[in-house]
Amino acid sequence: IKTTLLVANNEIKYSCDVALELTDIPSVYANGGQINQVLLNIIINASHAIRAKFTNDKGLITIRTYCEGEKVFCSIRDNGCGMAEEIRSRIFEPFFTTKPVGQGTGLGLGIVYDIICKQHEGGVDVESNPGEGTCFVFSLNVK
Repeated sequence: IKTTLLVANNEIKYSCDVALELTDIPSVYANGGQINQVLLNIIINASHAIRAKFTNDKGLITIRTYCEGEKVFCSIRDNGCGMAEEIRSRIFEPFFTTKPVGQGTGLGLGIVYDIICKQHEGGVDVESNPGEGTCFVFSLNVK
């Protein structure tokens, strides 16, 4: 998570503060590079949502890790513009984007879904309310 934040720093430093709530979690068997890609895609989307809502102030991205039973969780919450249900229901579709032409490919969250759900047999949940922000929670099995 900290390495991914270093990579994302230029994208987020002027528009977002980041709060980390990282707990000790058990090891999981996963492709580290792919998990970093998941984190990066969600963090970059969070920074875009914050910039869409705040013009003069910084928004907040909160990243939290925790363990429940045989699963490790990572939640990434932002206080950006949020999404209506009709948008949220489509975000994992390849090439679906709400960004203007030339600013987004619509592949980022499709990649998140593929890496977490298909390649790592984990799960991804999303909660979002327009004007309030979005929370992505992904889980991986402890092995």
